[in-house]
Order: sequence, then structure tokens, then C-alpha cells
Amino acid sequence: MNTITPARRLAEAVHHVTGIDLPPVDDAVFLEPHGLRRLLETALAGTAGRVRVAGTLDRRLAFLEDRDGRWVVADLSGQPHRTRAWPAWRSGSIELETPGSWLSPARVDEQAIYRLTRPDELLAALYVSPEYFPLPRFPLGISDVARAARSTLLGTVRLADMQLGVTLEDLIRQVSEERPGILGVSATFGQHDLMIGLLDAAYRLPRPPLVVVGGSLTAGNEGLLLERYPRLLVARGGGRPPSRDCSHRIQPAGPSA
Repeated sequence: MNTITPARRLAEAVHHVTGIDLPPVDDAVFLEPHGLRRLLETALAGTAGRVRVAGTLDRRLAFLEDRDGRWVVADLSGQPHRTRAWPAWRSGSIELETPGSWLSPARVDEQAIYRLTRPDELLAALYVSPEYFPLPRFPLGISDVARAARSTLLGTVRLADMQLGVTLEDLIRQVSEERPGILGVSATFGQHDLMIGLLDAAYRLPRPPLVVVGGSLTAGNEGLLLERYPRLLVARGGGRPPSRDCSHRIQPAGPSA
């Protein structure tokens, strides 16, 4: 049985690229790709180049660039790179020298570097209080969307669930300071005021994100929401078209954007 942890593999990859020993990393940081990337950028400042973190929790990928512009790609699960179901866009953009290993030198072009970070998505699940909703509500929709995006290595995704201590003020601060390109909101009955507060803050920004809302609340409030926010996208259900055809607004931008 393989007992080497993702943290140990990450330390090995960092040593391979920089020659330095990475300080101990708490396993919890692997749950959040943004947090792991920030940790690595801080720890490797001045000793390495750029850092990218992608993939799902069970097959997290770390892309590490040395100071000469050469990349190393580490699958922190320890599985060989060739066993991954790579997305089609990887062809010609990420070329692994040793795909039979979990740690491989690689050629990573600028388009791939861009696509590993864009679009930047924030998916939020709203919640009022235990008095209204005494039982946990699992926002499986945003979890499925997050996993789909991460498995295709397309952009970055953050999840925020108000049931886990995140407040409306926290969400507004995230949207205002981190400026995600896409904001997804899951809301159910009793959460209309929360949604209005968050969407008002998002649309007040000089460059608002693309906002997509879903959940049972939107089924009854679709007309009201679209009247207030004409640029809003409302997801009516799994596999169905949105209530506004804004596909022309969500074409992926190039690295210069």
C-alpha cells in the first residue's frame, strides 16, 4: 500500500525544481487549490518561477516553473500522468517528457498557462439561518460544476458555502476584492434578500462578473430577477438552456485579455 502523502509528493516536486525543502504543509490546504497556489508562491518566492494548481482533489496537479522557464508537472495522487483523462485542449499545449511517472518535466505553452487560471470562478451557496433551515442543505449542483471544471483543467474554481461559516459580507468582499470572472449562486426559498445583496454588489463593480444563478428560488423569481438584472443568466435545471442566450458573452478570451 502506498503511504506517501500528497504533501510529501509536493515537497519532492518542490525540491526537484528548486533544491529547497518545503516547510510542512497541512493536509487541509489541498482542499482549496487557490490556497495551495498562494502557499507555494509565498514559499517559493525568489527560488522558482510561476505556479499553477489544477485538477480535482483526488488527482490534484501542481505545475512548477524553475527560474530558467522550465516546467515540472506533479500528480499529487502519485498516479502516472498517462492514466489521467486529459482534456482535448492539452494536446500541443502541455507535453510531458515522462508520462509514465507522477513527476515529469514538461513543455507548457503560454496558452496552457493562461487556461489553467482563466476563467476564475466563484460558486456560492446561500443560507439564511438554522431557524429557517434546521437541517443541512447540500448544494450538490455547485459541487458538480466545480468538479467538472477542475477535471478539465479549465480555469480555477472556488466554493463558498454559507452553512460553513461564510457570511454575506464575506461573499461581497470576495467578489469585490478578488474580482472573479464568473459568479455562480445557488439559492433556495427564504434567501431572496441575500441574493439581492450579493448581486447588487457584483453589478456595482466597474467590470461585473458573468453571473449565473440557480436553485429553487430562481424558479419562482426568474422574472423579477431578470427585470432587475438584465445581464443575469438563470439556470433552469440540469441540462436545460439558460433563460438568456448570452453565449456570445462567454467565449474564452486569449492570454492578452
